[in-house]
Amino acid sequence: MSMTNNIVLMLVGGMHRLTRIATQRYQDAHDTVSDFIRGKEGINVFTKNTTEAINIVVTGLDWEPGDQVVTTVAEHHSNLLPWFRLRQKGVVIIDQ
Repeated sequence: MSMTNNIVLMLVGGMHRLTRIATQRYQDAHDTVSDFIRGKEGINVFTKNTTEAINIVVTGLDWEPGDQVVTTVAEHHSNLLPWFRLRQKGVVIIDQ
């Protein structure tokens, strides 16, 4: 076996090991958060930030014309825009 093949095999083996460690730590973090909030196993979702989480909620629900969302003008701009876009679907946005 050539030296290049040995190096490649060492890298792949090392990356696989690191992947397993990272996956375990990620799962441990989910378990820690789940325990802290007394959540059920397997239902916590980690997102990059609040903006991403809000967008997932806004686009993930089955909105119908006449549905209502209550918010305030004090919300951060990145929180308001996804809700305001729902107006295109006939959703009523109540901002106080």
